Amino acid sequence: MDDCDPATAIESHYDALTDRWHEFVDAPARAHVLWSTVVDLLPDLEGARVLDAGCGNGNYLFQMMFGAPCKIQGKQ
Repeated sequence: MDDCDPATAIESHYDALTDRWHEFVDAPARAHVLWSTVVDLLPDLEGARVLDAGCGNGNYLFQMMFGAPCKIQGKQ
């Protein structure tokens, strides 16, 4: 068993996932399913300030621009 603490194990897992995240969101069928799920959870973005923390390749930022936020920013 690995001796690293849980926080380090989780960080390592997500660091590894970020290298492959585009494989999940770039496939058209998957991107459509993922975005349609996310957009249903979002409030109206008209005039909003949006921060996408952990934005990956920015796919959701691009999609949110159609909601007309006044300012949108992503940080990976």
